[in-house]
Amino acid sequence: MPEALPLACCVETPEHAAAAHRYALTELLRGLGLAPVWTSAEEAVLYAGARPEHAREHALRLRLGDTSGPDRPADAAALGWLFHAGRRISLPTGPAGVQAADARAVVEADVLGSAFWWLAGVQETATVARDVHGRFPYAASLQHALGTAAEAPVDALRLWLGDALRATGIHVPGRTWGGAPPRDAAARGAAWAVALSHDLDAVRTPRLRAL
Repeated sequence: MPEALPLACCVETPEHAAAAHRYALTELLRGLGLAPVWTSAEEAVLYAGARPEHAREHALRLRLGDTSGPDRPADAAALGWLFHAGRRISLPTGPAGVQAADARAVVEADVLGSAFWWLAGVQETATVARDVHGRFPYAASLQHALGTAAEAPVDALRLWLGDALRATGIHVPGRTWGGAPPRDAAARGAAWAVALSHDLDAVRTPRLRAL
């Protein structure tokens, strides 16, 4: 795959949340064929922080309040929502209600905090509910409460971000395979890929009686 195109970004949030917001932005951009290059608010074309009015007028500006934190449990009855392409996207980190999504103005929706919330599985650590085996139960999940188990909220946020960047004049190459868009790559027979991973269920040193 070709290298991702650099995108001048600025995240200005309190230290306890900055790493989470930068991680979320990096992962959202990765699927768009872009990679963040961290810079100042005045130079960024994508700004996320508490003072979007000080960023470039034609930048994509996301407001993240000083109290914004992506590590809290979500309340299904008080979610924020983002509408895009006829679809309602849940924002676990709020604020509650339908959020503005006009890329030409300051976007009040907490896109980065919500993306991190989903990516990091915050709901599994922010709540104490467990089944008899000590696992986080599906019945306690936000997906269960919303009936959205088959949906992919981070992918939906990524699609919104891609369209929002395009609305500000940014070239968004999107995912590629061998330098071609997925549809073109599939036509050339490059429709399959293998991604190897592993799962560690026990990280302690094996003991003789376990054998």
